[in-house]
Amino acid sequence: MGWWRIDNEHDLVIGDSVADSFTLALRDLAEVRHARGAALPTLPALLAAIADALRRKTAMWCGAEEDTPFTALRARVEHDDHDGEVDVEDLDQDAVVDPEIADRILEALGDIALIYEDELERRPRRRELLAAVSFTLAGTLDEVLAHAEGTHVLALDVVARAGVDPGSASAT
Repeated sequence: MGWWRIDNEHDLVIGDSVADSFTLALRDLAEVRHARGAALPTLPALLAAIADALRRKTAMWCGAEEDTPFTALRARVEHDDHDGEVDVEDLDQDAVVDPEIADRILEALGDIALIYEDELERRPRRRELLAAVSFTLAGTLDEVLAHAEGTHVLALDVVARAGVDPGSASAT
């Protein structure tokens, strides 16, 4: 199991077990939906659930100092058939959150927070949670999300309220 730095920051890291945990959560969600004939979630639906989870649990997972308010979750997305183009998905506080997706994401991010506590003996930072999710979503998503063939998430960040620096994280 390895850990590596994100964005060349000496104290911000993600690890294999963290990425594996989120990958398993997405695969489990896809299997459950497939088994009952329901559609796979879309990337916007997944991002809405991630934003909702961060708004609800950042203080618990990361500590109050990491729980700065944000207005939206932004994903920089690359598509294989759009050479070098990047789309941006902004999801604001009014985005509709699918309860099934939300439950899986809450559980997955909670598990990731526990991995940080168990393996590094500290809480994760919100940027680390975002980087772990971004790293996982950098791969091809077509097995776990609808309409995602050839889509890769390059980075996730939160859009701050005026005068607040909430941080961001990329999959690099």
